[in-house]
Amino acid sequence: MQIMQRRKTLSLIIFLFISVLPLFSRARNQDEILVSKIKVFLDDEELDADSEPRGKIKLSTILSYSKFREGKSFSGKAFAKEIERTKLRLMDSGLFYSAEVEASDSKKNPGSKVIYVSVQTGFHLRFGGGKAYGFFGKAALGGNRNILKGYLGSNKNGVSYLDENTFGLPLIFGASLLTNAPLAIAGKEVLSFDAILKTGFFLNPELKLGLDLRDEIVCTDKTVSDYEVTVSPYISQRVFLSEKLTVNTELRSFSSFCKEEGSHSAEAAINANYTPFSKITLAGLLSGGCNISDAKIDLEKTAIDLYDGLGLANRGIRSGYKSEDLATDCYGLASAEIRWNALSFNLPPSFPVQFVPFVFTDLALAYDYTDHTSRFLDAYGIGLQINFECPVFAYFNFSYGVNHLGERKFIFSAMKSF
Repeated sequence: MQIMQRRKTLSLIIFLFISVLPLFSRARNQDEILVSKIKVFLDDEELDADSEPRGKIKLSTILSYSKFREGKSFSGKAFAKEIERTKLRLMDSGLFYSAEVEASDSKKNPGSKVIYVSVQTGFHLRFGGGKAYGFFGKAALGGNRNILKGYLGSNKNGVSYLDENTFGLPLIFGASLLTNAPLAIAGKEVLSFDAILKTGFFLNPELKLGLDLRDEIVCTDKTVSDYEVTVSPYISQRVFLSEKLTVNTELRSFSSFCKEEGSHSAEAAINANYTPFSKITLAGLLSGGCNISDAKIDLEKTAIDLYDGLGLANRGIRSGYKSEDLATDCYGLASAEIRWNALSFNLPPSFPVQFVPFVFTDLALAYDYTDHTSRFLDAYGIGLQINFECPVFAYFNFSYGVNHLGERKFIFSAMKSF
C-alpha cells in the first residue's frame, strides 16, 4: 500500500514538472520567417565549415548555442526572441568577451533572413575552488564546447572533463575521478574515491536529457569496505525569457545500490532569477521530491555533484535543525532570496569580484510514510555571496538562518546560488 502511495506521489511530481515545460515553449503563427543564411564572425573573421580553428572556437561550437539553422522557419515572435536568446546563451557560456546577433533581409532570397553572429574570443583558463581545495582548468580545448579541470587540496584531488558538443553533435559526455587521499594519509578520514560518468544530449540549446552514473568507493585496510552506485536519469531546461529573467527547471530520479540495500527517489525543481534593477535580484525556488523505497531524502543544504547546478543543487533548509529532522520521505520546498549587488571591483590583475548580501527564507512541508505524519520546516536569515566571475568562476555562499524554534545555524557552500 505504501509503495502505491509513493508511486502516486511521484507521478504527481512528474506530471506537474512536465506541465511547466510548455509554459516556456514558443507558439508559432502563420507569419513564418525563413533563415536562408547564417554568417558567423569570430574576432572579426568569418567562419565557415572548412575554417581551421587554429586554437580558436569552432563554428559548430558557436552554433550549438542557437536554434537558428539554414532553411529553418520561425514565427515572427519566436524569431525575435531567438535573436535575443542566442546572444544571452553565448555570453552565459563564459567563452566570449562579447556577442552580438542581428538579422537582415536576404538579397539573394527575398522574403528570407540572414543571421549575423559576431563574437570575440574570451579568456579560457579557469581558476576556482571550494572548502579546502582549489582547481585549475582550461575551456574550449581544440575550439570545442568542453572543459578540463584538475583539483588539488586536502579533501578533493583528481581530474574532470565535460564536453557538451561531442564530435560537433549535441551530445554530452563527461567523466571525473576524485579522491580525498591527503586526508586519508593524514589519518583524518577514511580513503575514498568518487567516479562520475555524465552522458546526455540536447533536444535544443535549452533542453537536455541524459543519464549520469556515480560510484563512491570507501577503502579500509587496503580493501573496499563499502561502495554506493547511483544511476540518475534527468531532464533539465534553462530558458532566458529576457535579459532580466532566467528560468531553470530540472527533474531527476536516483537509484542507489550498495552492499546491503538499494534506494529509489525522484526530485524536481524550478527556479527563477529576475533583475528589475541593475543592483537588485529577486530569486525564487520551488522543489519537491519523494522516495520510492528505503533511504530518506536529506534536506540539508549541500552540493551534490550529479546535479546540474540549477535548483536541485541549492534546495535545503538553512537553519539549525538536526540532521534527523531534515530526513524525510516526501517534501515540498519554497525558497526566496532578495539580493543586492552592493560592490563590484577588479582584483589585480583583472579578476572581477562581486559582494552580494541577501536576505532569505526557506519554507518546507515534509511528510513521512511510516507514521503518516507531516511537519513544517523553516528558515529566515541573511547571507553573503562572494562571486569571482570570468576567468575565476568561483562562488562562495555564506548564510546564517534561524527557524521558528529559535534554532540557528551558519552554513558555507562553495557554489553559485539558485
